[in-house]
Amino acid sequence: MARAVHGFAFSPGGSSLRGALRFPLRAAILSRSVIKTTSSSRLRALGRFWRWQIERRSGDGPVVVDFGQGGLLAVPRWSQIGGMIVATGSHEPLHTAFLDRLVRSGDVFVDVGANIGFYAIRYAVAGARVVAFEPTERAAEATSTSARLAGVSDRVRVEGCALADEDGEAWFSDSDDVGNGLAGLGEGRRVTLHRLDTLASQIPDPDRGGLTVLKVDAEGADIRVLAGAHQFIEDKQPVIMVEAWDGGHDLLQLLTGQGYEAFLATPDGLAPLRESFWQANVIAVSRDRRCSVQERLAAAPPAPLTSPQVVRWRDR
Repeated sequence: MARAVHGFAFSPGGSSLRGALRFPLRAAILSRSVIKTTSSSRLRALGRFWRWQIERRSGDGPVVVDFGQGGLLAVPRWSQIGGMIVATGSHEPLHTAFLDRLVRSGDVFVDVGANIGFYAIRYAVAGARVVAFEPTERAAEATSTSARLAGVSDRVRVEGCALADEDGEAWFSDSDDVGNGLAGLGEGRRVTLHRLDTLASQIPDPDRGGLTVLKVDAEGADIRVLAGAHQFIEDKQPVIMVEAWDGGHDLLQLLTGQGYEAFLATPDGLAPLRESFWQANVIAVSRDRRCSVQERLAAAPPAPLTSPQVVRWRDR
């Protein structure tokens, strides 16, 4: 029987006034982000962003973009991160640039909370083998669609389960308004729940000299994902990118207990983690791998994001 794993739920709703204001407020915030994150061709980026806002409400099928090296991504029109991807090439430019320097051909990329597959497709195109976990059905299907479009289906495996610290079932919400997440009992739909440790034998090993990279973006369940990956982390010693909130004390304690050090990503590599923060994507590296990871980053050329080419706005 399914049960609640979290004591809170994500659900749409709210007043009609809030609904009426949601689009202009969100668009204004994202427009500001485009201006801040795009160092060149800002007008073209803003043009793509605002066209996205119009097309997503009037067109059919995904918007197809090419982010370089044959990396085609089918961006669904319902995607909340789609505008930034279409406009600038990434919804997380700093962390994308960091991972571009870190991930190489022959590595293994484990993407927990793959969403529409931006990272999964990007690093499969770069030559990594990817296992993507995404319990939202249409997001998982979008990832599979992009894998076929980019010609990397043989390097991308999409799993439709959620990861946590136990095996079983859970209620899951697919709300567009606030993101997806494990929900309260009886809300949303039931999904299969696994520990990563349970599935560890299905995760391939990297090539000789390669790395395993574990990206976790589980909408508030990140610490549960890592708690359910204790043996996997001990055996594989992956480089971990995980979202932390409000100082991340419990998360950092868990990682420290497994012999990890925590950093922030910078354009130049790794920087010390601030003592206090509201939100951060933490980069955690095993003490045993710290030197080799830093050497890999130092040897990698800078990886500036390039403006994406929109291949197709509408189905023909």
